[in-house]
Amino acid sequence: MIGIGVWSKGRVATVIDFFTARGEIPWWLAGISHHMSGYSAIMFVAFAAVAYTYGLAMYAWWALTIGIGVGIGAFVWAARWNRLRAKHGVASPLEYLARRYNPPAQQVLAYSGVLLKVVDIAAKWVAISILLRGFAGIPIGWGILITGVVTMV
Repeated sequence: MIGIGVWSKGRVATVIDFFTARGEIPWWLAGISHHMSGYSAIMFVAFAAVAYTYGLAMYAWWALTIGIGVGIGAFVWAARWNRLRAKHGVASPLEYLARRYNPPAQQVLAYSGVLLKVVDIAAKWVAISILLRGFAGIPIGWGILITGVVTMV
């Protein structure tokens, strides 16, 4: 992970490079990339436990709803966002909000997502640390610390 990060750092010069790969990635591939970036150890630890506990019902309330949401996002919004991004010269939805409305609108959306993102990252670090405990015998606290340091690097 650290090697990929160092290699990628040399290829990313601007925010546009980071968010859009200079606009060279097709909308459908960007959508798949965004969806897959959300997968982590939590998918294989927490949801495996939920599936074991609740059985097939787990797919009715989790996987099916996620699939519907991803389908709507991919086929309804992804192509439109790519055209909107190109038309207005923005790199992210938050940048579009600032241009279309004003910076306070951008800030409201950004701040509203901070708590959710902190919880999301924390859950992923814990899930990875559970895997590290199972595979390597590393205590959960150390696993969280190691995962956090690798992520920040």
